[in-house]
Amino acid sequence: DPDPDVRLSALKSLKSLSSVIPQLSRFRPAVLRLCEDTVEEVRQKAVETAARFWGDRPEMMRILHRATRNQSWQLRGAALESLASRWPDDDETRRALRRGRRDPSDWMRYTATTVMASLAQNAGERAAVVEAATTDPYVWTRRWAATLLCAVMVEGNRPAEAAAGCSTIREAALRAVVRSGLDEAAMSAVRAAADDP
Repeated sequence: DPDPDVRLSALKSLKSLSSVIPQLSRFRPAVLRLCEDTVEEVRQKAVETAARFWGDRPEMMRILHRATRNQSWQLRGAALESLASRWPDDDETRRALRRGRRDPSDWMRYTATTVMASLAQNAGERAAVVEAATTDPYVWTRRWAATLLCAVMVEGNRPAEAAAGCSTIREAALRAVVRSGLDEAAMSAVRAAADDP
């Protein structure tokens, strides 16, 4: 249909059909065509719908990779999460995650960083992601890094340096310092978080 509102309504109505999954396959070609739609809102809903119902199909990988470069940060983020959940070990997914960590959108960097940390192959790789996150311009990414550092610390008394007036990130980092056995990359991340304003 030439009217984008009609195309969008059709995509939204597919949600009500989710209980009759076999019939959904009849709509797959149309939904995949709408993933290329010229109207941003229609394209975003089509990609989300296709990822939800047919995300494990090989043709979706190409669509999702293209969506990670879309102008809409919401679509980039949804595509990145879908790629990481379905093809976490794929080289293209790893490249998309690295690109996401440099994205201008705060939310995209946060999403890419947290997903990369969860997919890290070893402690060194995870520590590098956390260390980089402590200097991200987005406060929620820095808080995530500090919280992760706190999660590995030994329960103990709050250090006196973490008195009132310190930011949550500095307090978390200072508390993490009491944890023995952190490797140099993790300690570097703690130091960076301790300097956070």
